[in-house]
Amino acid sequence: MENATKALLMVSAVLIGVMILALGAYLFSVFGNTTGSIEARIAQAQLDEFNSQFTKYDGQEDCTIHDIVSLANLAKSSNQNYDYTDSDKLSYNSDWRSTKKIENKSAPYYIYIGICGVESQDRKLIETANSTELSNLIKKYSTKEVTDENGKKSIETIYFKCDNITFNAITKRVQGVVFTARNYN
Repeated sequence: MENATKALLMVSAVLIGVMILALGAYLFSVFGNTTGSIEARIAQAQLDEFNSQFTKYDGQEDCTIHDIVSLANLAKSSNQNYDYTDSDKLSYNSDWRSTKKIENKSAPYYIYIGICGVESQDRKLIETANSTELSNLIKKYSTKEVTDENGKKSIETIYFKCDNITFNAITKRVQGVVFTARNYN
């Protein structure tokens, strides 16, 4: 009888141990999945926050050259975090004015800012411009002198429309923003 009691105690101790191990494995699995989903949500929130700096201009028709230069500086700052070669940057020159997506796998985090509807020498990607070039763009495209039918001259602000925002298919980050001057000519 004593041996049977000891055997039952041993079996119950082993069963309790197995149950504790199974519970531990279950909790580890549940908390591991929760951590993974929290990390995914944090990464998505960071991506959305980054993209929102650019997408807030989507479709706006009253952007000024100051807005565009600010975005160019933001893009330049972001691009400096990556060691892109000149050939990586130049690959964007081929198709940045169109509405097609540029999927450059060699520079997936590169961001370009382009302007159209201005003088031909100024139609370019401005995230690579130096501070002097940006200052010249601000001076040239902030305002223009307008003469009405009575010959009276006035100053008018030049506005740009955000025509196209592209996203990299791989990274889901903003890849490019193109503006067109609405009332330059």
